[in-house]
Amino acid sequence: MKTIHNKIEIEYREATNRWHFELRGRQRSAESLVKAREAIDKPVDTKEEKPFKRIKVYTSGRYHADYNDSFKLGEVTSIAEPAAYERTQHVWVTIDGRREKRAAECCFPVTEPNTAIIETLAEKNKEINKLREVAEEIFEKLTKLEV
Repeated sequence: MKTIHNKIEIEYREATNRWHFELRGRQRSAESLVKAREAIDKPVDTKEEKPFKRIKVYTSGRYHADYNDSFKLGEVTSIAEPAAYERTQHVWVTIDGRREKRAAECCFPVTEPNTAIIETLAEKNKEINKLREVAEEIFEKLTKLEV
């Protein structure tokens, strides 16, 4: 069942027993048609929100240093709406022209100290990888059991 109120289409969905509509670019729902109309008629809050200022960041897939982890340069474009099950804050980040939702904990602002730390981590990770190669060479020298 559908109806129109103030040029906005309101649709009843039996599966959810709610009235669904789009208001100011967002999907909304209400428990009754009266409440849906009230939401549509409610005046818009005129307080001006500051526009989100984009932030250049390094992104990582981990919350801690990992020898296989590499940092990518990206830009936080907005704060993501949290899902009901999410406990951490998420942000939308553009990386290599692709938009991704990332945990804010995995994003690090591009600053001189952070850049220096990331360069140090990259050096240490190279050392770790070299030591792993040496350990692998030593391991290969072990005499194997012959049956």
